[in-house]
Amino acid sequence: MENLYHLMASLSLTSAVDASERFDKQALLQIHELARQQHGNLPEGSFHTLLSFTDPIGSNGAASSVPVERLKPISFTQLQVGRVHRGRVVYGTICAEAFRISGIMTMIEDGHGLGVRLAIYNAAHSQTNIQRLYPRGAKVAIREPYFKRAADGSVAIRVDNPANVEMLVTHKEQKRAESLPHVDVEELRKEGNSCFREKQWDAAAEYYTKCIDAALLLLKNGSSIDNNNIIVSLLHAYSNRAETRLRMKEFDVALEDSDKVLGIDSGNLKALHRKGRALVGLRQYAAACECLEKANKSSPGQLEIQLTLRQAKTLYSQSRKGKYDISDYLLGRGYSTYPEVADFIGPVEIKMTEDGRGRGLYARREITTGQLLLVSNAVAVAYEDDSAGINVDHRGNINLPSQEELVATVVSAARKSQSLLQQLYSLDDYSAPRSLDVPDIDLFKTEGQMSSIEAAGKEKLQVDVNRIRDIISRNSFGGAEQTFASKSKIYEAKRGQNFSGLWLLPSFINHSCLPNSSRLQVGSAMFIHACKPIKRGKEITISYFDTLVPLPQRQAMCESWGFKCNCRRCILELSLKAALEPISERFEELHDKALEETNAARSPEGLDADLPACAEFAKLFVEAEEIIRSSALLKTEKERNWIRASFVSAYLAGTQSNDFFPTTLMECVPSGEEVMEAIQNAVPGDIRALVMVAQQLEGSKRWFGPDESLFIIRRASEQAREACIRVFGRDSEQFLKPLILQHSECHLF
Repeated sequence: MENLYHLMASLSLTSAVDASERFDKQALLQIHELARQQHGNLPEGSFHTLLSFTDPIGSNGAASSVPVERLKPISFTQLQVGRVHRGRVVYGTICAEAFRISGIMTMIEDGHGLGVRLAIYNAAHSQTNIQRLYPRGAKVAIREPYFKRAADGSVAIRVDNPANVEMLVTHKEQKRAESLPHVDVEELRKEGNSCFREKQWDAAAEYYTKCIDAALLLLKNGSSIDNNNIIVSLLHAYSNRAETRLRMKEFDVALEDSDKVLGIDSGNLKALHRKGRALVGLRQYAAACECLEKANKSSPGQLEIQLTLRQAKTLYSQSRKGKYDISDYLLGRGYSTYPEVADFIGPVEIKMTEDGRGRGLYARREITTGQLLLVSNAVAVAYEDDSAGINVDHRGNINLPSQEELVATVVSAARKSQSLLQQLYSLDDYSAPRSLDVPDIDLFKTEGQMSSIEAAGKEKLQVDVNRIRDIISRNSFGGAEQTFASKSKIYEAKRGQNFSGLWLLPSFINHSCLPNSSRLQVGSAMFIHACKPIKRGKEITISYFDTLVPLPQRQAMCESWGFKCNCRRCILELSLKAALEPISERFEELHDKALEETNAARSPEGLDADLPACAEFAKLFVEAEEIIRSSALLKTEKERNWIRASFVSAYLAGTQSNDFFPTTLMECVPSGEEVMEAIQNAVPGDIRALVMVAQQLEGSKRWFGPDESLFIIRRASEQAREACIRVFGRDSEQFLKPLILQHSECHLF
């Protein structure tokens, strides 16, 4: 390794730039190999920058729609820096071993001894199969190439859509394809089976495809081999490829392969089962149930079929009725993975906002507190992982290499489904944020997955990588992973693993610092419940971030999303800016110190430690309370609660010790019940209100006994029930007591 670094040092930046501009194949190969040795063996998910371009977004994100044969060839030396060569194609042969960092790095050579570096972005492939997908010696055509200068000054061809790299069939390969009838089709299938056992899904699918092509050619041209044997091999290859595609989550092509088998053998049990699983993956639950019922009747004793049928029926019921039993998961009883849930759309519709903010989600009828409005599974999610170089901030923004992985995952899914692509393109992006059409809510329903484009036979949408990148940037949600284990307290989720992801229908829900709905994360599924009654025709709103902070912090968060919140709470608090500004300026610093202090105090070594930072932070609440009580601008108790809620974290820090609010200050400090009411007036679905009332209930039981006929116990129980429903929805009433008890043991700060 030491020799490697000495060799890299000897290759100066100037020589790398010079080599790239002269298309010096040998020098570029040497540079490429050194980079591959240094970066090519990084763990999966680790990313560093090698070819870093001055602008992170290329100019060639959309797939070229022009066939290669209609494009005019261009040589390496004719390429112009900074230009996308429309109407042109560059041919070459891959001459270096491909590897992945922030993109796929390789090289191509022409027939004259020249070479050029090639960077392919947004290719959703693992490190293990890159060499197979971009093998050395493969002939390629790069449609409408983008020749770009990287940040280090060197030049390279940058491809932002892998579809623009087309693998070519050479004359030799064509001859081999023509000789396929002489290839043992059964041997090809066995090779596929071998790769399947090794979980090499791409390789297995390729062998099954070769087997299918060979079998079809034999049947077409005639053969000395018994046709029945060929058909048997063909059915097995289709069926096995369907299973392989299921493992790769390519449900649409798995469905096609299953149907090919059933077209020849309508009662094929494996094909029926695999078709049912593909339909479940495509969220076509009614069709899945019908298919699996047929399989189950054909062979009643097949446990796997029965389990898949039960799964399909459960998901179908969820998608229709919006009834979910996730109690075991929420209470940490026996779940090692997230429960699988179906998408659900309740009484909501998409409309334009009256004040010109754009589109929003609205209630189609009267909605009660705790009613489930929708459930949406993420298109893709990225989790924070320091060891893999993935960092997620409070906004849900992730560092560029990690974002490219999220983009690649979404792009890969979009290439497989016109329905998904149509849904994606209905979301807001930076190109036309205020002039988008209002999509029909049916576009996002699980059943009838064929999009209107497919149904109408219209021209297919093209995958535009840059547009998808903008959509993700504008619509992604961030947050902290929630853990519902019985020993691990739910509120610790605030300090949990951050994530960033893209959810479709929730992207239409606008933010408010006075939200009427709350979101609950269950793995990659997002549940939206009403946390207060909502009248018909009123907009559904949620908080994108923690809004129990002062106005300046909320304004900064809104700005990171590219909007300004004009809710009544923000407007009211703005009128108190001069009075509250000295407190708000100290809030963030004191909050962080107090949080660090309480985290340390919770360790076994720090249980008896003094908490001066928490005491200092608590004084801010007292100062804010004096302003709130004396202000003539605040006319009602509800308005006072809206402002009080902005400083509630300081109060919660103060409750860590009885010494934080001296007796002399007690008249200036609201009771715990009043603070809880302030939270519920501002953000009814905030979990801290539930924790407070749960602790109050359990404390009352310890003090007065568990007799629920006592007024104080009965009242606290009802408050806890209402708080639980605001956070977890009405279905939580079935397991209220253990859920409330679990939250009584949580930390408030």
